[in-house]
Amino acid sequence: MPVSPEALRTIAKVKYIPKMIDQIFVGYPVLALLKEKIAQSDDADTIRQPVLFGRKIVEGFDGYDPILSRQSDVPAKWADYGVRNHRVPLEIARTDLQVNQGEATKVFKLTELQIENAMISMEEDMNKSIFLGDGTGAYAKKIVGLPVIVANTGTYAGINRAVDTWWQARINTATADRPISWELVRRLITAVSFGSIKPNLMVASEELWHIMVDRTDQRMVYYTPVSGASKKVVDLGFDAIHYQGVPIVWDRDCPARTLYVLNTDFLRLRYIPGAYFDMEEWRLSEGFSGIVSELYFSGNLECTQPRTQLMANRLIA
Repeated sequence: MPVSPEALRTIAKVKYIPKMIDQIFVGYPVLALLKEKIAQSDDADTIRQPVLFGRKIVEGFDGYDPILSRQSDVPAKWADYGVRNHRVPLEIARTDLQVNQGEATKVFKLTELQIENAMISMEEDMNKSIFLGDGTGAYAKKIVGLPVIVANTGTYAGINRAVDTWWQARINTATADRPISWELVRRLITAVSFGSIKPNLMVASEELWHIMVDRTDQRMVYYTPVSGASKKVVDLGFDAIHYQGVPIVWDRDCPARTLYVLNTDFLRLRYIPGAYFDMEEWRLSEGFSGIVSELYFSGNLECTQPRTQLMANRLIA
């Protein structure tokens, strides 16, 4: 019997998409760590979180002083991250449906292949958005990435960094190319460490990572058996060296000569309810050449403490 579009969508949502979701976040180190804390937004059509990191004034007092009644000197802020969207088209040609209409398993297999290809495409595109998504051009409607999050100027999530300086990330740059050194790496780690709050991942461009590997010594060990995020990137099979307990990995989407020093504890990928790699109903394509649908994700990457994130660039051998 012919397979109905409703049956194709049902089996895709129940069987194929959940299986692919388990695979989509393991191809890239940052996505792999974000998968651990992916969460649904509390709102139906936006992503907002209360953020606060100023310091309050602490006063001395004795038993005769009146109880404080003034407003806090550090008001809470709401970060409005907004919603961005990624979608991938799905299509099954009419000829394939006609040839295989009597064999449901073959049509289901075509659907599975379509979903698999779409999820791989989605994974690649989302990773590019993480490293290149500046909110303009091709990335105007896609998730906001590190170029906006790890910055010390402009407005991020509705908060002006010129006014609220505690919302600034750390930028280490130079007017000309400069050599990478382990002394510099140590200083970068220190710049975004606050007591026990420390970076848990460094991501380098591919060529820079090879330069750092060539300069390893007794302080760095391949595949160090550590815990937390460090252990996770190793367990997933990513090439990594470690410095001061922080894994250093490479990503081909990371801009050339760039090193990100990240604390993924304050990065979270959120999605809108009903838009977590969901798909539209199958419908006839224009010209009746087959049936079409689309796989989509609506959400954004949020950072609640940009000051714990750092970008250094113009790094060479």
